[in-house]
Amino acid sequence: MGLVDRVWPGIEEQADQVAEAACELADATAGHGWSAAAADDALVAIDALTAALARVDPDVSEALIAVTAATATVRRRFSLPVEPGPG
Repeated sequence: MGLVDRVWPGIEEQADQVAEAACELADATAGHGWSAAAADDALVAIDALTAALARVDPDVSEALIAVTAATATVRRRFSLPVEPGPG
């Protein structure tokens, strides 16, 4: 599939909102602890974004396997369910 010049309406705006929310979360958690629920929600978001980006093309999908493995490792470390969330 690859990247395209034009996307479905709203996709760029949603991606921008996700990026801004991730930056706000990183700022808010600087120097503070995470709850299990917050960590799980963040990992679900990472898994969902990874799955979405993996659809770009097979090489991207292969490169992102490491991200999926990393989120599974973090889930085990925090004793969270290893099954990824939606995506």
